[in-house]
Amino acid sequence: MSFDAPWIGWLEIDLGNGLGVSVATVDVNVRRDMVIFYIGNRNIAVIDRQQLQRWLVHPHNDLLQDDVVFLTLAGELCLSVDASVPYIVPKDAARELLQLV
Repeated sequence: MSFDAPWIGWLEIDLGNGLGVSVATVDVNVRRDMVIFYIGNRNIAVIDRQQLQRWLVHPHNDLLQDDVVFLTLAGELCLSVDASVPYIVPKDAARELLQLV
C-alpha cells in the first residue's frame, strides 16, 4: 500500500491590478488540514484545505473566509481582502495553488 502525504509548505502570490502591476504579496502557508493566508504579519484567512481545493476545482460561487473573498472574474482567480476591489491571482500562481492544495 502506498501513501502519498499531502504537500506542506509556503507559497508566495503577487496579486495584480489587471494592468500587470503588483499591488500586494500574499504568503500562503499550506498545512496538512488547513491553508493560512497572510499579508505581511497579518493573518487574513484560515481555510480548510479540502474546502479550498474543492472550490478551486469548481469555483461556482464566491468563497468568503475571514477577511478574504475568493472569486472568479472573467475566468480569472481573484482575491478581495477587507472588501477591497478584487485583485487578480496570476495564472501560474493560481495553477500552482491548485496543484499544491
